Amino acid sequence: MNEKEYKESFGIDPENKSKVKKALKHALDIRKFEIELYWKRATYFWALIVVAFTGYFAILGAKDFPMCCRVTTVHCYTAVP
Repeated sequence: MNEKEYKESFGIDPENKSKVKKALKHALDIRKFEIELYWKRATYFWALIVVAFTGYFAILGAKDFPMCCRVTTVHCYTAVP
């Protein structure tokens, strides 16, 4: 398959430069959008990690946490009768 057949299989006329430019611009816009969404997801993920670690270490450092018995770094919560 040569380059002309390849482009024709996607419906691209190699002689129509404006259509090719529009297709490339559209593909670039889609790529920018995908990258923007990636960074948003990464930000949400790291925010969740920070909140989880903050809560964990806040509980770990609490001296008077009710109904708590400490087992090294793992906590087991029991009901006091």
